Amino acid sequence: GDQPQQLLQHNPPGAAARAPPAPKAPQAVPSYMLPPAPVHVRAAPTAGELQIPRRFHVSPEEYTNLHITGLESNVTDLHLYQAFAGFGAISSVKAMVDLHGNCKGWGFVQFMYAGDAEAAIESTNGMVVGTKQWVVSHHKKKGA
Repeated sequence: GDQPQQLLQHNPPGAAARAPPAPKAPQAVPSYMLPPAPVHVRAAPTAGELQIPRRFHVSPEEYTNLHITGLESNVTDLHLYQAFAGFGAISSVKAMVDLHGNCKGWGFVQFMYAGDAEAAIESTNGMVVGTKQWVVSHHKKKGA
């Protein structure tokens, strides 16, 4: 009577070989194969149109250039950069070295913004690195 019927699927021998291949998963396209993004060109703003927020103004060198003393003889420009990069945008770094490439014990780090330089002074001045204590202060030009 009223019993449900089961459907049976019959696959003759060799049917799997004749079946179309399963679709492949989509692959990511390498970026070099994509068409270039459109470039929108417009006229440069005039001085009156250019409004740079105050916090992005580049600070005068007297507030951004730091003098660091107490550096170990193996300190390099890269070491100074790594030590100070977390405080903000750096425009230059220089560990002063002798003729043999050994650090003379002092160097400079110049930040783009005075606030970043201040934060670096507050956090690193007096810090002991290796066996020496760093003294970090604003660089004062000779004769100033």
